Amino acid sequence: MPLIASGAGVGSGTADILVQASTDLYATILDIAGIQQDASGFNTGSFLPSLGGQEYVYRSISFWPNLQDPALASPRSCLYAERFRFNSTTGARESHHEAMRTATHKLMRHLDDGEDPAEEFFLTSAIREAVGDRQGLSGDDYDALVAKMDLANTGGDPCR
Repeated sequence: MPLIASGAGVGSGTADILVQASTDLYATILDIAGIQQDASGFNTGSFLPSLGGQEYVYRSISFWPNLQDPALASPRSCLYAERFRFNSTTGARESHHEAMRTATHKLMRHLDDGEDPAEEFFLTSAIREAVGDRQGLSGDDYDALVAKMDLANTGGDPCR
């Protein structure tokens, strides 16, 4: 999804970077306002533990330097997103769907009722070129995305 920015300090040109808009926008605004972040970045937490659920920490990265100089490399190597229903009785995720995207590939997994996941793995430049089939796509790319996705599910931060 494109982001168009204009204003004082914004460089000219196009930046092709990965931005997690739901979290990175906050760090970017704080960075523009001159509020310093620590070395680990801006962390946001969930109030879900106060409701009896699991703690999740989301690390926000400022893309302000990329807006100033569009030639800079992306501060993220991937993007992770998930959607699920939370079972308030057991604390488990239900009807869990997750996606991991790099600059070249995307992996989507659909994890329902503890069954083996249904997967879609494809090139991002050719929409669903290989839906549900890794044929013709590098096994190394698939394995790297699976490893990053598994790290994200155990509380790691695979995209920094």
